[in-house]
Amino acid sequence: MRAAMLNGVVARRSKARKKPSLGVPREIILLTGAKEWPYTVAADDGSGVCGKVPLPCDALPEDVQERVFTPLAELTRAWHGIDIDVTWSPLTQDSWVGRITRGDGTPPVEGGPA
Repeated sequence: MRAAMLNGVVARRSKARKKPSLGVPREIILLTGAKEWPYTVAADDGSGVCGKVPLPCDALPEDVQERVFTPLAELTRAWHGIDIDVTWSPLTQDSWVGRITRGDGTPPVEGGPA
């Protein structure tokens, strides 16, 4: 960041704030893995993110779900200024889907940009 003189006062140029790279989350897919639990997050603007939770396959699914959702909720609050909730349901014997709703109970918009 560079400083500039403005009427005899040093003024710093502020950096333009970057737009968040992930829209409002709408769904989380969580799979059981041998040493890690892979997950995918789909957002309302068509963006997404993937990751892995480094827990063993015998970890409780509720613990893994919390480890995925808590930082996602914190980022959504920081980037978009909204609170989100999640409702988990099984997809198969070893996978789950988390349906995201906004704090007021409304779901995010489905699909990507038009």
